[in-house]
This record gives sequence, structure tokens and C-alpha cells, in this order.
Amino acid sequence: MTDLARFEALVPLDHGLSVIVTRRADTTPHTSVVNAGVLRHPVTGERSVAFVAAGGTRKLVHLRADPTIAVVVRAGWQWTAVEGQAQLLGPDDFHPEVDDERLRSVLAAAANLMQAPRRRRGHYVYRRAGRPCGRCGTLIRSWPQGDDARMAYWCPACQEGTEPRGA
Repeated sequence: MTDLARFEALVPLDHGLSVIVTRRADTTPHTSVVNAGVLRHPVTGERSVAFVAAGGTRKLVHLRADPTIAVVVRAGWQWTAVEGQAQLLGPDDFHPEVDDERLRSVLAAAANLMQAPRRRRGHYVYRRAGRPCGRCGTLIRSWPQGDDARMAYWCPACQEGTEPRGA
């Protein structure tokens, strides 16, 4: 089931990284990693999942032949997927209701949305023991694990599970 609100809430938590699934000509799945986000559709105005891809990529070749797509996003152990029919829009994918100026505007907004997570610095929990979680503000915990005592970091509010004994 498609849950765009959940997708929109999760997508910034892992830097917009999403997995898309398209169908090859022989109907086998083709997967690819993209930076995705949610934008208003340039014609209908409805909120839609968007990503930017270089022309000529396999994913675009597949979507031009069969627009069926699934986009999966995850943050920690939370995940959701949206699925449906893709509508391509770009220099190689003309839409009669989108002129050149509107196309430039949409592509700039999509590129900005996809790049925004990259501009955010740091991590939510990694190496942040004793400091507030970047997502919820709860203090980050840490505990050594394994023979080499590598540190594990977690937010007790955002990441469910049992805490190590003695932590």
C-alpha cells in the first residue's frame, strides 16, 4: 500500500537515499539507488515522489518502456514503499503542458531537494554519545561491543531494542 506521508517523513532521515525497482523488457526487476523526495507535480499539483536521473540510464530506459515503479525508503528499521506509474519529465521526456521555463524550474526544485540531505552535516547518533539525537533530542547512548570493543551508538527513543547489560 502506498503511504506518501510516511515516505515523506522517512526520506530525509537517510539523506534521501531510496531504492527504486523498475521492470526490464523480460519483466524481471531492475533495482537502482537514487536520491528521492516529495514535490508537487508540475501539471496536477499533487504531491508526488521525484528523483533526478541522468539521461540514458537503464532505469529511464525501463521506465519509458513500462512506467511501473516502486520506490523504497528506510531509516533504521523503519521503511515504506510507494508504487505506481512513473511520469518522466525532462529534456528527453516532453510533456505538452510543461514549457521550457517550467521544466527548468521543476528540475531545479528536484535537484535542490535531492541535494539538501547532502548539505546536512554529521550523523544523528554516530559518535554523539551524551549529546542530543539530531532527530528527537534524546541523549545518545553508547556501549563497546565485540572483541575489539568497537563502540555502538543508539538513540533509546528512535531505535527500539534491548540495551546491553550494564549500559
